[in-house]
Amino acid sequence: MLAIVIPYYKKVFFRATLESLAKQTNKNFKVYIGNDASPENPVEIIEQYTEKLNIVYKQFDNNLGGNSLVQHWARCIELIVDEKWVLLLGDDDILCESVVNRFYDNLNEFNLKTNVIRYSSIIINKNSEEISEIYNHPKWEEPSQSYYRKFKCLTRSSISEYIFILESYNKYGYTHYPTGWYSDDKAWLDFSDSKPIYTINDSIICIRESKFSISGKENNLPEKKYARLLFLKDIIIEKYDLFSKQQRQELIRAYETLIFALKRVTLKEYLFILRVHFQNFSVSSFKKHAIMTFKYLKTYI
Repeated sequence: MLAIVIPYYKKVFFRATLESLAKQTNKNFKVYIGNDASPENPVEIIEQYTEKLNIVYKQFDNNLGGNSLVQHWARCIELIVDEKWVLLLGDDDILCESVVNRFYDNLNEFNLKTNVIRYSSIIINKNSEEISEIYNHPKWEEPSQSYYRKFKCLTRSSISEYIFILESYNKYGYTHYPTGWYSDDKAWLDFSDSKPIYTINDSIICIRESKFSISGKENNLPEKKYARLLFLKDIIIEKYDLFSKQQRQELIRAYETLIFALKRVTLKEYLFILRVHFQNFSVSSFKKHAIMTFKYLKTYI
């Protein structure tokens, strides 16, 4: 019923991840591990858990994650045999021992009503120490409003704390953005397929932040900013109707600010921004657009 898929690359916290799976009070799941041609062989660690967990391991010959994380995620998901639900787990994140059990406890309540389930989360450091508050969510929430809360820095989100239905993934797939940044945010908007997200707040997934993780690295900030730019444009084009007028104005202003900051303004992009402003017209928003355009022209042209 449940597949836990781990796109493996780094060894440093991998044992802790598998240990958290071995400690699950409900073992009704299969673990699929896809090795992205890592220089750090995980077989010795995996062999220590083969009697505790139902593991399928695949070592791929070529590295995809270096260019496209979502392509590696996709080939790992393709390893799944017949499970209906999928949790894509980072090779450094940890599940509290009740995660799988609470999934099955709540199954009758959310089954057929949602395509996406999420858990409460907390940030941990390299020593597995908690360094954030626990992030809870509404029990039922529209995906657009879930993202909007993140957009307003009222919550956080990452790929490991979600379970999604495989059928919905097969329909949409992941959208490729640099470093995989925002690919998960786009996924929940896509995979939900007009159904709300269901939250299990009484079980926690620990998200590790370290110099080894994408979120903890600072040498990829330009790629992350560009990924945000691409993501914002996609949701403005594809998901605009899901947001209120005020939220739309905030999204287009964020996109506009970023495209000017990254100096990626072209005539085509400028006309796109102008068209969206007219579609969602407000005097204050249009004034800000005019001021930003003037400052850009004055500074760079």
